Amino acid sequence: MSERIFSTQGEVWTFLQSLGLKVGRTKISTDFRSGRLKCTSDKQFREEDVLAYAESLKAPAVQEKADREQKLRAQRDKLRALLASLLRALPDDQAVASALERWLNANDEEGSSLCASVRDALNRIREKERPLPTTPEAPLPSAPPETEAQADEEREDAAMPEKELPELVYLVRGSSPTPYTVRFQGEGQGLTARCSCPAGTRAKTFCKHVAALLKGDRSCLADDTADLAPLRSRAEGSPLLDQAGSHSPSTRVIIPAPCAPEQGLKGLLSHVNSLLEGTRLWSDYTDKDDESARIAIFVRDFRKDGTPRKRPTLLLFLAYEPIRYENQWVGDENSGGWEYKATGRRALPYLVNSTHYRTLDSAWTVFTQKLDALLPDYKENGALSE
Repeated sequence: MSERIFSTQGEVWTFLQSLGLKVGRTKISTDFRSGRLKCTSDKQFREEDVLAYAESLKAPAVQEKADREQKLRAQRDKLRALLASLLRALPDDQAVASALERWLNANDEEGSSLCASVRDALNRIREKERPLPTTPEAPLPSAPPETEAQADEEREDAAMPEKELPELVYLVRGSSPTPYTVRFQGEGQGLTARCSCPAGTRAKTFCKHVAALLKGDRSCLADDTADLAPLRSRAEGSPLLDQAGSHSPSTRVIIPAPCAPEQGLKGLLSHVNSLLEGTRLWSDYTDKDDESARIAIFVRDFRKDGTPRKRPTLLLFLAYEPIRYENQWVGDENSGGWEYKATGRRALPYLVNSTHYRTLDSAWTVFTQKLDALLPDYKENGALSE
């Protein structure tokens, strides 16, 4: 009988599936390139080589199954040991009596032998709790009144839980129309601060609002009547004071856009084209009926042989999407009301690549900075390496 020959990797995959092996086509292709799946000189596969390849696939699966079973056995042994230790640690009589009383109140039935056994067990526990008769002993000498009063005060102080200090809340002005909220909790070494601003909500970020309040700067407060004295008292000995003293907020220079927002992005087009002179970049302006618009920067790339690629490459874009507003009901049915609010995921109309911005000046600043970084690489006489 002649040996079976497989002409393609697809036939090998079908044969392995018939053997019950779950292997993907990508795995077969990878193993073929690495030499694990052998082939003849004319790129065909003998059945003997395919069966050897199948056995090599089974070995790791068997070992993996054995490792998984060993891990499960170890987990079962650990649970058995934990259960045995729990069974040895019996609760005290008071806990048992309390549990039996709750069960008896919920399940008491006349004539039930189980309820009678529970009542007998409760009686035995109560008999056990009765104090044994003691012989009278001579009374101990009483302590002086001052000592007894002092001891009572110490016992009360030890029994009284430590009161948690109330949270200090301040409203501060920022870039958002709505004031941000700064919260301080604890005191001294345990003082913590949280701010609702974008910088404060990022993990482990010390924002300028927290630093300003710790320094005693009232200029950022949205409420002029807020009292910073409690914060100064609690901040004594806190490492946040040193952090606030060395904190320097980042300042970003805003480049004003060469046209007013009312003129739209089309008013920026002539300025953008002047920046692109002498380069292999060009701009494309598009707008839609919904008042959205976009300025895109493209480049025509060339292959090593000098022929241009079919499609130009988009490098950068500045877009505007108008904010949509609608009346929305805010609050519950009784105390709520209608508010005219922005809809959609963001209320920031300007977009530079994947980042949204609130004002045209902010978006124009980032757009021109990115464009300035691109221009040196795309001079008219320059060439990009593939």
